[in-house]
Amino acid sequence: MGFFQYETAKEKYQDVPEAVEILRRLEEFDRYHCLRDSSLAQAGKAARWFPQAPVEYLGWLTVCNGGWLFDTALLSVDAWDPDLGLEFSTLEEANRAEAREGWGLPEGFRVIAVRSYGDPICLREGDARVYGWDSGEGRFTAVWDTFFSFLLEEIQGALELIEQGALEPFPLKDQPGMGGR
Repeated sequence: MGFFQYETAKEKYQDVPEAVEILRRLEEFDRYHCLRDSSLAQAGKAARWFPQAPVEYLGWLTVCNGGWLFDTALLSVDAWDPDLGLEFSTLEEANRAEAREGWGLPEGFRVIAVRSYGDPICLREGDARVYGWDSGEGRFTAVWDTFFSFLLEEIQGALELIEQGALEPFPLKDQPGMGGR
């Protein structure tokens, strides 16, 4: 699928101020993340896997099939991206019984992302909120009202790391011909 397509996403979300801000920041700091392009078909696969997912999340999957959101892995529908020549973690593998047990995650939650230090980010059926699970403490330690609120906070945290010099550009973006900005 290749790298995230900003123009497609901007067209889809032109009337959603929160999404416009997310896209502006993502594009400005493009070298520091590796988000993937997506399609309606990819989002459809996720919807079949998680039919009660929040509409905001399913909509995002039409433009972004996971990847690295700075230092958090947004899980993908499929593992292999032939255009990038990279393998990504998938929704399916993170939601297998053994993975869920390893995190000690309660029933009814679906993992949609994993932080660099291993804690999952989850959704719950019929609920628009996003939940951050702390595996060490065995409890939810963060709750965002919406998926876009989660994305905005992730971006803000990454911008602070970039400012401190603690987050490096994604190496693939700096290779000639790979489309880094």
